[in-house]
Amino acid sequence: NYLAADSAASVRFFGGFVSFMLIFQLNQSYYRFNHSIELTADFFISLNMIMSTACAYLRRGESSPSLQTAEDVGRQLQSARKAIEFEVHLIRLVLAIGAALKFHFRLAENVLA
Repeated sequence: NYLAADSAASVRFFGGFVSFMLIFQLNQSYYRFNHSIELTADFFISLNMIMSTACAYLRRGESSPSLQTAEDVGRQLQSARKAIEFEVHLIRLVLAIGAALKFHFRLAENVLA
């Protein structure tokens, strides 16, 4: 009779301990999940800032009336063409980095599942 009463108390204690450990683990998992969302948002914000800053400071050519010669106009068009090419390549690179990160997360999710 004493052994049965002690067994019930031990099971109750063990159940309470396991419940506490599960709650602690869940809390840690939730913290890591929220932290990963913040880091991912920071990553994509940084990519956007890089793209915005680079595109904002590009010199596409001057639109002043002092450009009278054909050579100056040719240089201006060439400068504008290079600026557009740079923007296109930069946007491609930023999109590729974002897609690579998303692909990495999908692969990691499938491996862990």
